[in-house]
Amino acid sequence: MKTKLLKWFVFWISFTVWIIIWYFVLFAALDWSSINTNVNTETPLTPTLWNNTMSWIISNVNKAENIWVVFTRWGKKTCPINATLVYEWITAWSHNGHWWWWANALCLSKTPSWLDYNDWNQDWALIYWAEYEVSSGQIPSLTSLQNYEVPCAVCLDTRYSIQFMYPWQTTCPSSWNIEYAWYLMSKHYTQSKWEFICVDQNAEAIWSNADNDGYLLYPTEYELWSLTSPYIQNREATCAICTK
Repeated sequence: MKTKLLKWFVFWISFTVWIIIWYFVLFAALDWSSINTNVNTETPLTPTLWNNTMSWIISNVNKAENIWVVFTRWGKKTCPINATLVYEWITAWSHNGHWWWWANALCLSKTPSWLDYNDWNQDWALIYWAEYEVSSGQIPSLTSLQNYEVPCAVCLDTRYSIQFMYPWQTTCPSSWNIEYAWYLMSKHYTQSKWEFICVDQNAEAIWSNADNDGYLLYPTEYELWSLTSPYIQNREATCAICTK
């Protein structure tokens, strides 16, 4: 008796599963046919139509997944065309005399916020405003910036999802977009550990040209040594910020 009931149970379960499967198969077929009735089958798939379709798909996928580029524009308080300003103010870094520090450049905002604090001088981790140190190089486009503080802007570009800094270049590779370009700059080689940043070609001088000697920003030169290379000994390095 139990064996007979088990057989009937298996039969009805299998029958129900097949009904469900055929229901979805027929539903999908009807739905697809209704979609096809709205398609103009006489329209050829031209390269232009294909490119436009793929561009639309990529654009909307990027927006859906928030795959966007955020970059810092050193030397400017504004963003390039088509990029949105997140915030702007001034560049800060470690002091040029604190040679034992490794430090990355920071773009500070105008409106800081605080948690618990103690305003006594603890001399813990320290940062200073950055200044241009460019007078000794005798490059006309740089000398007017001497001792002024370095502005910065954090920018959002929703058109692209990849960004990199291209050293010793004033343009970007083929198929890449250029956000900005100019000189590669950093601390003096005898000062604390540093990173290289790409300063904008329309760099601005803000505040005061008083010589405060906080963080000093110098142009970068190539040291050729004995290598055979297309790079020129002691020539100031360029850079470009590229997106795709």
